[in-house]
Amino acid sequence: MRTSWGLLLSSVLTFLTALAACVSALGSHRAAKQTRRYTHAQVMNALLDMYESNALFDAEIRLRMWGAEHGKDFAHTFAQLRRADYAQVQVVDHARRQMAHYFTKIYILWKMHLIDKTVVRMLLSREQVVFLREVVEPLETVLQIYDEQLMFEAFGKLYRIQPPSSPSANLKPSH
Repeated sequence: MRTSWGLLLSSVLTFLTALAACVSALGSHRAAKQTRRYTHAQVMNALLDMYESNALFDAEIRLRMWGAEHGKDFAHTFAQLRRADYAQVQVVDHARRQMAHYFTKIYILWKMHLIDKTVVRMLLSREQVVFLREVVEPLETVLQIYDEQLMFEAFGKLYRIQPPSSPSANLKPSH
């Protein structure tokens, strides 16, 4: 009889230990989820602040104006001047790089599974992706920056926006 009580006590203690481990694991899981939400909020806040900055707004306006001023061949004109007389397109090139880097940051976070499709849709409106495909993509493509092609396709697929057919189409600001 004495061994039965010892066995029963041992079983109860084992059960309580397992229960405590489960409660601890549940608490850890909740803490991890909360940390992930907090991290998402920080990332979203930083990216939204970046997009709303005057520098990015000016960059977008500058690229739209370049496209409108140079018509459907704006990307080719840009590439030619970039090779022949960089001073003429230096400001536009800086704007192109700023916009490309903004979109690239979001794409990298998405592909690394640090943010999901829902967050990407919160960060990028359909109009922003149209701008990316119709203005930024032709400039990047004509410079043969092909490592961003997957980004253009992924964001285009997200909103069912085809590759640019007329690069100067839809050149009004999305801010």
